[in-house]
Amino acid sequence: EYQPFDPTQGNYIIEGALSARLPHVELAAVLYHQSRHLSDRAKDIPVDWNMLGVRAHRLFPAGAFHVETRADVRGAIKQSFIDYRWELDGRVRADRVLRPGVGVLLGGSVRHLGVDGTRNRGGQTGFRAEAGVRLEGSGGALELFAAAERRIDPYPLEFSTATWVTAGFRLLTR
Repeated sequence: EYQPFDPTQGNYIIEGALSARLPHVELAAVLYHQSRHLSDRAKDIPVDWNMLGVRAHRLFPAGAFHVETRADVRGAIKQSFIDYRWELDGRVRADRVLRPGVGVLLGGSVRHLGVDGTRNRGGQTGFRAEAGVRLEGSGGALELFAAAERRIDPYPLEFSTATWVTAGFRLLTR
């Protein structure tokens, strides 16, 4: 039963990949599943999709930065409620060590979804840009960051976009 206040649990993603490392890039076949949940109770309206695609991933030095890039192209093989047909998702992150244990990070991503027209809208484009500081210790790292984001369909049952600024932290182990 729904309560007056139900926490939104958000998006759950399960992904499997089969990859091969080539001299300058890693290529992978990817099976991607995402589902959106309004709360931790039974779903009255399923919102989920499965996509099959390919990924290219590369790590390389660029001057004083260590750069990681990734690009995915996927096509929908099953979907419930949503109108997504295909997706192009590209990401880049650059890290620079300023001194031992302290560094800066810059990152960004862009995502474009091709749609089938059933929701009376064209293709959807979202982005995220972030910058921060990385503090490393013997057992892990702390990243403090600020980000700006335009999210596609940010609410499980609503077809729209939302733009916001966030600040946060990540705790990472070695």
